[in-house]
Amino acid sequence: MAGCKVIALYGGVGSGKSQATEYLKSKYKAYIIQADKVAHNLYRKSQPGYSAVKRICGKNALSETGTIDRKKLGIFLMENPGKLKLINRAVHPMVFHKSAELIDNYKKNHKRGIIVYEAALLPDKSLNFIDEIWYIKSDENIRRDRLKRIRNYDDAKIDSILANQPDEKKYESVADKIIRNNGTIKELEEKIDAAL
Repeated sequence: MAGCKVIALYGGVGSGKSQATEYLKSKYKAYIIQADKVAHNLYRKSQPGYSAVKRICGKNALSETGTIDRKKLGIFLMENPGKLKLINRAVHPMVFHKSAELIDNYKKNHKRGIIVYEAALLPDKSLNFIDEIWYIKSDENIRRDRLKRIRNYDDAKIDSILANQPDEKKYESVADKIIRNNGTIKELEEKIDAAL
Protein backbone atom coordinates (compact mmCIF):
# COMPACT_ATOMS: atom_id res chain seq x y z
CA MET A 1 0.00 0.00 0.00
CA ALA A 2 1.57 3.29 -1.07
CA GLY A 3 1.02 6.12 1.39
CA CYS A 4 -1.29 6.12 4.38
CA LYS A 5 -4.94 5.34 3.75
CA VAL A 6 -7.46 7.03 6.06
CA ILE A 7 -10.62 5.02 6.66
CA ALA A 8 -13.48 6.68 8.53
CA LEU A 9 -15.36 3.93 10.33
CA TYR A 10 -18.95 4.77 11.23
CA GLY A 11 -21.82 2.90 12.79
CA GLY A 12 -24.48 3.33 15.39
CA VAL A 13 -24.21 2.14 18.95
CA GLY A 14 -24.00 -1.66 19.13
CA SER A 15 -23.11 -2.03 15.45
CA GLY A 16 -19.69 -3.54 16.13
CA LYS A 17 -17.48 -0.68 14.98
CA SER A 18 -15.25 -1.08 18.04
CA GLN A 19 -14.69 -4.76 17.16
CA ALA A 20 -13.88 -3.72 13.59
CA THR A 21 -11.45 -1.10 14.87
CA GLU A 22 -9.71 -3.59 17.16
CA TYR A 23 -9.34 -6.08 14.32
CA LEU A 24 -7.83 -3.44 12.01
CA LYS A 25 -5.42 -2.51 14.80
CA SER A 26 -4.38 -6.06 15.69
CA LYS A 27 -4.12 -7.58 12.20
CA TYR A 28 -3.18 -4.57 10.06
CA LYS A 29 -1.38 -2.43 12.70
CA ALA A 30 -3.76 0.44 11.95
CA TYR A 31 -3.28 3.73 13.77
CA ILE A 32 -6.57 4.42 15.57
CA ILE A 33 -8.18 7.77 16.26
CA GLN A 34 -11.43 7.50 18.21
CA ALA A 35 -13.58 10.62 17.99
CA ASP A 36 -14.96 9.98 21.50
CA LYS A 37 -11.47 9.96 23.02
CA VAL A 38 -10.48 13.10 21.13
CA ALA A 39 -13.64 14.79 22.48
CA HIS A 40 -12.89 13.63 26.03
CA ASN A 41 -9.42 15.21 25.81
CA LEU A 42 -11.04 18.44 24.64
CA TYR A 43 -13.19 18.39 27.80
CA ARG A 44 -10.19 18.95 30.09
CA LYS A 45 -10.25 22.30 31.91
CA SER A 46 -7.56 23.90 29.76
CA GLN A 47 -9.22 22.88 26.47
CA PRO A 48 -11.85 24.68 24.32
CA GLY A 49 -14.35 21.83 24.61
CA TYR A 50 -14.52 22.43 28.36
CA SER A 51 -15.55 26.06 27.81
CA ALA A 52 -18.21 25.02 25.29
CA VAL A 53 -19.73 22.39 27.60
CA LYS A 54 -19.72 24.73 30.57
CA ARG A 55 -21.35 27.50 28.52
CA ILE A 56 -24.09 25.23 27.11
CA CYS A 57 -24.79 22.95 30.07
CA GLY A 58 -23.68 25.00 33.06
CA LYS A 59 -23.22 23.09 36.31
CA ASN A 60 -25.33 20.19 34.98
CA ALA A 61 -22.17 18.65 33.50
CA LEU A 62 -19.66 19.46 36.22
CA SER A 63 -18.32 17.46 39.13
CA GLU A 64 -17.82 18.96 42.59
CA THR A 65 -14.24 19.86 41.61
CA GLY A 66 -15.40 21.72 38.49
CA THR A 67 -14.20 19.14 35.96
CA ILE A 68 -16.58 17.68 33.40
CA ASP A 69 -18.30 14.58 34.74
CA ARG A 70 -18.86 12.56 31.55
CA LYS A 71 -21.51 10.34 33.11
CA LYS A 72 -23.43 13.34 34.41
CA LEU A 73 -23.01 15.10 31.05
CA GLY A 74 -24.29 12.03 29.17
CA ILE A 75 -27.42 11.78 31.30
CA PHE A 76 -28.10 15.52 30.99
CA LEU A 77 -27.72 15.47 27.20
CA MET A 78 -29.95 12.41 26.78
CA GLU A 79 -32.65 14.26 28.73
CA ASN A 80 -32.07 17.51 26.81
CA PRO A 81 -31.78 16.77 23.06
CA GLY A 82 -31.66 20.48 22.22
CA LYS A 83 -28.53 20.87 24.34
CA LEU A 84 -27.04 17.77 22.70
CA LYS A 85 -27.42 19.44 19.29
CA LEU A 86 -25.71 22.58 20.59
CA ILE A 87 -22.85 20.53 22.07
CA ASN A 88 -22.44 18.61 18.81
CA ARG A 89 -22.38 21.86 16.83
CA ALA A 90 -19.75 23.35 19.13
CA VAL A 91 -17.51 20.36 19.87
CA HIS A 92 -17.52 18.32 16.65
CA PRO A 93 -15.61 20.91 14.56
CA MET A 94 -12.98 20.88 17.34
CA VAL A 95 -12.85 17.07 17.21
CA PHE A 96 -12.46 17.10 13.40
CA HIS A 97 -9.71 19.74 13.58
CA LYS A 98 -7.77 17.85 16.29
CA SER A 99 -8.21 14.54 14.40
CA ALA A 100 -6.83 16.14 11.22
CA GLU A 101 -3.80 17.30 13.24
CA LEU A 102 -3.24 13.77 14.60
CA ILE A 103 -3.48 12.32 11.08
CA ASP A 104 -1.04 14.89 9.66
CA ASN A 105 1.45 14.17 12.44
CA TYR A 106 1.18 10.42 11.87
CA LYS A 107 1.70 10.82 8.10
CA LYS A 108 4.86 12.85 8.68
CA ASN A 109 6.46 9.85 10.38
CA HIS A 110 4.86 6.97 8.45
CA LYS A 111 4.94 6.59 4.69
CA ARG A 112 2.56 3.61 4.58
CA GLY A 113 -0.25 2.08 6.55
CA ILE A 114 -3.86 2.42 7.59
CA ILE A 115 -5.32 5.16 9.75
CA VAL A 116 -8.79 4.48 11.19
CA TYR A 117 -10.98 7.36 12.32
CA GLU A 118 -13.76 5.77 14.40
CA ALA A 119 -16.88 7.82 15.10
CA ALA A 120 -20.58 7.43 15.77
CA LEU A 121 -21.78 10.67 14.22
CA LEU A 122 -21.45 11.60 10.56
CA PRO A 123 -18.62 13.83 9.39
CA ASP A 124 -18.92 17.49 8.54
CA LYS A 125 -19.18 18.05 4.77
CA SER A 126 -15.87 19.94 4.80
CA LEU A 127 -13.96 17.01 6.29
CA ASN A 128 -11.14 16.38 3.83
CA PHE A 129 -8.75 14.02 5.63
CA ILE A 130 -10.73 10.86 4.79
CA ASP A 131 -9.95 8.58 1.84
CA GLU A 132 -12.78 6.09 2.34
CA ILE A 133 -15.89 5.88 4.52
CA TRP A 134 -17.01 2.51 5.89
CA TYR A 135 -20.37 1.98 7.54
CA ILE A 136 -20.70 -0.99 9.91
CA LYS A 137 -24.37 -1.90 9.62
CA SER A 138 -26.30 -4.15 11.99
CA ASP A 139 -30.02 -4.74 12.29
CA GLU A 140 -31.60 -2.83 15.17
CA ASN A 141 -32.79 -5.96 17.00
CA ILE A 142 -29.21 -7.33 16.97
CA ARG A 143 -27.80 -4.00 18.18
CA ARG A 144 -30.35 -3.93 20.99
CA ASP A 145 -29.47 -7.48 22.00
CA ARG A 146 -25.75 -6.64 22.07
CA LEU A 147 -26.32 -3.53 24.18
CA LYS A 148 -28.38 -5.49 26.69
CA ARG A 149 -25.92 -8.38 26.90
CA ILE A 150 -22.61 -6.52 26.73
CA ARG A 151 -23.38 -3.11 28.29
CA ASN A 152 -26.36 -4.07 30.43
CA TYR A 153 -28.49 -1.24 28.98
CA ASP A 154 -32.26 -1.27 29.43
CA ASP A 155 -34.78 -0.49 26.67
CA ALA A 156 -35.31 3.11 27.80
CA LYS A 157 -31.58 3.90 27.60
CA ILE A 158 -31.27 2.19 24.20
CA ASP A 159 -34.31 4.10 22.87
CA SER A 160 -32.79 7.38 24.04
CA ILE A 161 -29.41 6.67 22.42
CA LEU A 162 -30.92 5.49 19.12
CA ALA A 163 -33.17 8.56 18.95
CA ASN A 164 -30.08 10.80 18.97
CA GLN A 165 -28.12 8.98 16.26
CA PRO A 166 -28.41 9.37 12.47
CA ASP A 167 -30.64 6.83 10.75
CA GLU A 168 -29.25 4.12 8.47
CA LYS A 169 -30.04 5.98 5.25
CA LYS A 170 -27.84 8.89 6.29
CA TYR A 171 -24.92 6.59 7.05
CA GLU A 172 -25.46 4.69 3.80
CA SER A 173 -25.63 7.91 1.76
CA VAL A 174 -22.04 8.84 2.67
CA ALA A 175 -20.50 5.36 2.82
CA ASP A 176 -18.06 4.06 0.22
CA LYS A 177 -18.40 0.56 1.70
CA ILE A 178 -21.16 -0.97 3.80
CA ILE A 179 -20.16 -3.91 5.98
CA ARG A 180 -23.09 -5.89 7.37
CA ASN A 181 -22.42 -7.18 10.86
CA ASN A 182 -25.28 -9.45 11.89
CA GLY A 183 -23.19 -12.58 12.37
CA THR A 184 -20.12 -13.75 14.23
CA ILE A 185 -16.89 -11.85 14.90
CA LYS A 186 -15.14 -14.18 12.46
CA GLU A 187 -17.61 -13.23 9.71
CA LEU A 188 -17.03 -9.55 10.45
CA GLU A 189 -13.27 -10.05 10.21
CA GLU A 190 -13.61 -11.81 6.84
CA LYS A 191 -15.72 -8.93 5.52
CA ILE A 192 -13.09 -6.41 6.67
CA ASP A 193 -10.36 -8.42 4.91
CA ALA A 194 -12.46 -8.39 1.73
CA ALA A 195 -13.14 -4.63 2.04
CA LEU A 196 -9.41 -3.93 2.24
